Amino acid sequence: MFWDRIKHSLAFRLRARIKSPIIILESDDWGMERAASEAGIDWAARQYGREKFSRWTTDARETADDLHELFGLFKEVRPWFGKPPVVTANFITHTPVLDENDQLRFVPLSQRAPELLIHYRQAMREGYLCPQYHGFCHFNSSELEDYTQSRECREAHRNGFMLARCTMKGSRNFLHGELSSANRKAHEHLSQGLSEFGRLFGGASVSLIPPTYILDHALLPTLVSSGIRYIQGGNQLRTNRGARHARPILRQKDGIYWGVRNTRLDPHPDYGHDHEVCLKAIEQAFTDQLPAVIDFHRVNFSGAFTPDYRDRTLTQLRCLFHGIRQKWPDASFMSTPEFLNYLHGAPQSN
Repeated sequence: MFWDRIKHSLAFRLRARIKSPIIILESDDWGMERAASEAGIDWAARQYGREKFSRWTTDARETADDLHELFGLFKEVRPWFGKPPVVTANFITHTPVLDENDQLRFVPLSQRAPELLIHYRQAMREGYLCPQYHGFCHFNSSELEDYTQSRECREAHRNGFMLARCTMKGSRNFLHGELSSANRKAHEHLSQGLSEFGRLFGGASVSLIPPTYILDHALLPTLVSSGIRYIQGGNQLRTNRGARHARPILRQKDGIYWGVRNTRLDPHPDYGHDHEVCLKAIEQAFTDQLPAVIDFHRVNFSGAFTPDYRDRTLTQLRCLFHGIRQKWPDASFMSTPEFLNYLHGAPQSN
């Protein structure tokens, strides 16, 4: 652990330095389905106890209403800035399900929620949404395949919440590691996921954030050969064994730029990252001559089962935009791919 910290500190000192005030919103788990119904959530409460719920237990795939509210806010604040806010939305492309024979299948988002594609594409045209790739199904799919043969999983499936256990407090690491060497299907599913992403959005993803921040070195050549040129949150990644990746931030190593996440808007009571905390972190990022890359997870505004929390989050986001306008009127909003292009041409100090 000592040498781990030393290497990470050195990587920070060797970072590229960006003098322009740039703000990037990165948001994970778009397209992912956790809870699918109130009935499934109620069953999970009886099975595990509501006191074991994490916020992921009531997390749902974003709805048309969620997108209308989020991008309505972007449209509202658009006149405040030279370039409107844009969210880099990192998508999970497949949902694991059991068929009538209790066999595991992975259903692509284009089949599972085709009605959302209209809203995604409209937001892309308006400049508010930039899709990027997150993962195939968010789980170690080989371990998931083994788990689906268990009585526990099949009972959960019959009651409408097949992977409820993964959302419970104390079980959050269960089935994690999609991009780890422990996943026998990591390479296969990476290829399938990127292909589905291209079909969904009409283009390739140039960046990626590994599910649950786990990435093993053995997967790097496959990422590079698949066209991934930038890894989001590179300063927070670990291998499946818990070792931190020590790569100079915003510099190229192993054929990939290693990104940073250094701010967060997450007003849930368990976390407390409200707009004031986020503004302070943005100020520190600019002091460090880094872009302010805001982790703004999709769970924060997915309101199918928690509409009050969605509304509170959007209020916090509006306050954040107001604070940015007041403190840094010359700040530029960029998507992650736009920032990657910026890295290639911007003057940087060492």
